[in-house]
Amino acid sequence: MGQSAGHPARAVALALTDDPALCEALGQAAASCGSGGIEWLDPVPGRLAEPVDLLVVDRRTSRPLGELLKAVRPRPALVVLVLAAEAWADPALAADLADADEILLWPAPPATLAARWKRWMPRLRLARRQEKVEDRLARVDRENIRLRQQLDRHSRQTRVFSGAGGELRQLLARMEGMTRLSRQVNSLQLEEIVDLCIRRVPTLLGARLASLYFFDTDGDTLLLQRHNHPYPIDSRVSISREPLGPMARAVRHGHLLVINEPDWAKRLGEDVPRANSHRYATGNCVICPLTSRNGVVGVLNLADKVNGEPFDDVIDLIPIRQLCELLGASIRNIELYREVQRQARCDGMTGLANHSTFVEQLAREIHRATRYDAPLSLIMLDLDGLKVINDTLGHLAGDEALRLVAARIGESIRDSDLAARYGGDEFAILLPSTALAPARAVAQRIVDMLADSKISHAGGSHPITVSVGVGQFSPPATPEQFIGQVDSALYVAKHQGRNRIALHA
Repeated sequence: MGQSAGHPARAVALALTDDPALCEALGQAAASCGSGGIEWLDPVPGRLAEPVDLLVVDRRTSRPLGELLKAVRPRPALVVLVLAAEAWADPALAADLADADEILLWPAPPATLAARWKRWMPRLRLARRQEKVEDRLARVDRENIRLRQQLDRHSRQTRVFSGAGGELRQLLARMEGMTRLSRQVNSLQLEEIVDLCIRRVPTLLGARLASLYFFDTDGDTLLLQRHNHPYPIDSRVSISREPLGPMARAVRHGHLLVINEPDWAKRLGEDVPRANSHRYATGNCVICPLTSRNGVVGVLNLADKVNGEPFDDVIDLIPIRQLCELLGASIRNIELYREVQRQARCDGMTGLANHSTFVEQLAREIHRATRYDAPLSLIMLDLDGLKVINDTLGHLAGDEALRLVAARIGESIRDSDLAARYGGDEFAILLPSTALAPARAVAQRIVDMLADSKISHAGGSHPITVSVGVGQFSPPATPEQFIGQVDSALYVAKHQGRNRIALHA
């Protein structure tokens, strides 16, 4: 693909393919979605040595995906594997399917490619945000180098400055420890960050106790994530109900709060209650708000220095402030990443999986069923009379009917099953390790649950019924053929009078 003008804020993409039609289609799909923030690299020799955010690998013409990923460091934010439609069940591609983030069956219609781009762009933008966090880590490294150089200058001065040099050495040692922790903070695994806050940070700072709360802005409440106290502590702290508490004060002002002496509340000029102060061995405590560009995302509390001394303004608080800034940014990135992942895979109206997620999972489940000779069933379900509901009761009633059907489906299936809104008034349910008879029983349960349901709106009402097709996968059918078989059974049910089930045997 041709290379556009480079820009630091752009996501970098590389397509490894010999198919000009695929290249042209990817470019057109990106343009149709307004994806101007993409820089395509020309696939010339040596490009694999350069970091990229999006890697598109055409398995028809390229080496195995695992070999290519070994040559790409770091791993791209998104790896898309392009397969021929007839190659999805090839056992030789099992490793490639496991290594890929997404699978694109080619050829594909322009609408499918455009939908994929809409899903890919949020993930690529998140990769750009991660780079910004890494830049901040690099600035911390440079600051450490500056401090070491300053320490070297102090060491060459007279004994008059030996005290300051000793303090600087302690600060430098503490900053070096914080830098090692900071590298682990740049993670999209929330559990790793929580563990680091409760185990590693207190050890480095010589604090005996630690607790971590996340801030729920909707409920104006701090929610406990983990602590190492030998006794129970509050699992929820309401900011609005306890506005003068230490953590509430830290959240409201967004500034680190240090408690080092008995009359600290008087010094602040406020009556700040501290109900559990009798449980601490010392009066020393640091309440650290974790902030991001969008505000406070949590609070880290550190208490009781092991040596009994107060938290030092230089040796302790400078590295704490730096680390909390990085913690806040990383937690916010995790929240954004999870929301992007959820939106990319879910239908906004019903909360079920969307069409693209269903198609990808179907390909994986068919591959697994073929490889291990396991049963796999599919239910296609259509809401009867949605157009009549929309025309007589209004589209809000139609939306409510769709959500009602989705809710009943969710109540009828297992966690291992996948329910999706296939499109319009049609739903699909994928049932791994399930033969035809149990799948029909699931369909019957859904029909029975909806039997007495009605939608009422604007003084009118309409019964809710569904027509259902059920089928079991039989090799060597492709995903498209399997969907077509079950969809045909669905239309048999509709033509026989609706509100019934038809099987594809």
